[in-house]
Amino acid sequence: MLNSLKGPGSSAGRSGRLVSGMSRVRIPPGASFPSSNPSGGFLGHSSSDATLQATGVRAFSNAPCPGVGVYSNGSVIDWDYIERAIYANYSRNWARWCLSLMRRYYHILLSSDASELMLLKPRIRIDAMKALSMLAKVTGLNERWKAIREAYGLKWSQEISYVPSILTSQTYSSLIDKARKVISSSNRYRGVLEFIALSGLRVGEALDAMRLYHNDAKNYLNRELMVLEHFKYPAIFIRKTKKAYITVLDDYMLDLLEDSKPVTYNALSLSIKRRFGTDHCPSMFRKIWATYMRNHGLEPEIVDLLQGRTPKSIFLRHYYRPDMKPLIEKVRENLEEMRKELGIDGKADTYPTIQGLREVSIPPRSSYGYHNSLSSQPDEP
Repeated sequence: MLNSLKGPGSSAGRSGRLVSGMSRVRIPPGASFPSSNPSGGFLGHSSSDATLQATGVRAFSNAPCPGVGVYSNGSVIDWDYIERAIYANYSRNWARWCLSLMRRYYHILLSSDASELMLLKPRIRIDAMKALSMLAKVTGLNERWKAIREAYGLKWSQEISYVPSILTSQTYSSLIDKARKVISSSNRYRGVLEFIALSGLRVGEALDAMRLYHNDAKNYLNRELMVLEHFKYPAIFIRKTKKAYITVLDDYMLDLLEDSKPVTYNALSLSIKRRFGTDHCPSMFRKIWATYMRNHGLEPEIVDLLQGRTPKSIFLRHYYRPDMKPLIEKVRENLEEMRKELGIDGKADTYPTIQGLREVSIPPRSSYGYHNSLSSQPDEP
């Protein structure tokens, strides 16, 4: 691993020494970082600061970085520490992706050569910039990272013209047809699918809600308002960017919670894919819920709140104070009609029950991020 850090003409003594027993490398003090791009820029852009001073640099390497011969001020950073910090603050999927980007592009902070980023697709480039930004803060290289962004003209915004999904072929009617097909043809997971469709939650959140209800219904369910209070369990439902606050229930949904067996995300997803392919993703239920509620008199701000989207508007975050009881009743009325739209007209107690099922524990969010409830899934907006 140490040899992978050697640049042209470097030796083991110059490149650094491996600290025994830890995933870190110490690089001894040296001169400033010469950029591997002599022009200091990309596509003819010239930087006035092509050689940045090595101040506060902390180098680390668990991944090969061929052709990079740089120096630091002798301080160290531990990959293990970085990994713990990332997993403690972000979802598991994002943490994995972010760490892979850090290991792949960390040399940019050392060499001041960001030309490699300019060759990436816009979305991946922005993700890589986010990873390097977090890394720069931890390593004390924030000023260096700002100078690199300015020198290469790196922007946080994506200059891409997206076609709104409202104009695509995936219309409300087509989603309803798919949802009816999935629900009606599923026997083993029908109760679970119906709860996901009627809750408006992300798939993983709905599955966690079902588990949590069976473990702690007394604290979880507000029987006066008939809502599930997700905000009482921030380690599970209040994540960095994905959140869930409350879910409105009616009697039918309560029966589903009582009678349906909790399942894992992987089992549910594989079952649907085997039957219908990848075109029938269970996340379509969330789109149907949002569209139906909006078409039947619910304000977009309330739809966002009930689906866990954090509002960016100052007005919505600090000044909008509606009466929630009438809104909850409105949602409950819509749920009854929505069941007819989805072809849900059976009895909840006809589905598999939890008799004899062992209690399923939900561990809190650990230092490695999203709890290991076997419901790892791609996040939906």
